This record gives sequence, structure tokens and C-alpha cells, in this order.
Amino acid sequence: MNVLWLVEDSPNQLKRLESLLRDLEYEVHAFRNADELLEHISDLPTPDAIVMDLALKVTSNGFQAAEKIRALRPEISVEKFCFISGWKKQFSPLTPNAFADSEIIDKANWRLQDLQEALDHAINSQRTA
Repeated sequence: MNVLWLVEDSPNQLKRLESLLRDLEYEVHAFRNADELLEHISDLPTPDAIVMDLALKVTSNGFQAAEKIRALRPEISVEKFCFISGWKKQFSPLTPNAFADSEIIDKANWRLQDLQEALDHAINSQRTA
């Protein structure tokens, strides 16, 4: 079973995504914000992929949260991140170089196939930190 970390600050979206991903037979570790994930990061199994919301209330944005995660867990490569946002157009120009090849899934228009393809890419990525 593939391990996913999920960071989503909307309680309803978090619940829906967590349920959907569990139904797809992923082991999901869900967090309301990046700070909550960072509190537990040393105790978590290494993820096969990370689904990260970009518009986080506690952390400035998901890209910054991803950089903090990678600083604490350098074995997690940039390819393991799947970014999601209802503000895709606003975040696309802010994408740091490290995540330039990362796709942002638009929460307003996403399809299950989009998420599954992004997760398959992240999980099957052979590149390491």
C-alpha cells in the first residue's frame, strides 16, 4: 500500500480527499496545515507522494511548506509533491525553480483522473533528493 501525506486546510476538502484516497487504497496521513505535519514529521513513514494544498492559512503557501518538509526530510524528492489549489492561476507564476516541473491541479476543475495521474507520476518517480 502506498503511503500519502495530505495537507489541506479546508476541513471539508480534507475529509473528502482523505476518504477518496483511502477508497483508492492509499495509506493516508492527513493534516490540516503544514505546521501540524511538521510537528509529526520525524514519526511519519516516508511518503510515496505528498498532496499539498498551495493556499494554506498557517503557512505562507504550499511551496514554502514543501521546502520546509524537504529540509527536514531530504530523502523526499521534489517529484513526490502533487500540488492542488483553487487559486492555480495566482500560484503558477510563483512556482519556485525547484518545483518548476510540478503540476498544479486546479481544485475548481479537477477530475479524479488528474489526481490519479499526478499520484502515479509521483509514486513512480525514481529520482531521489
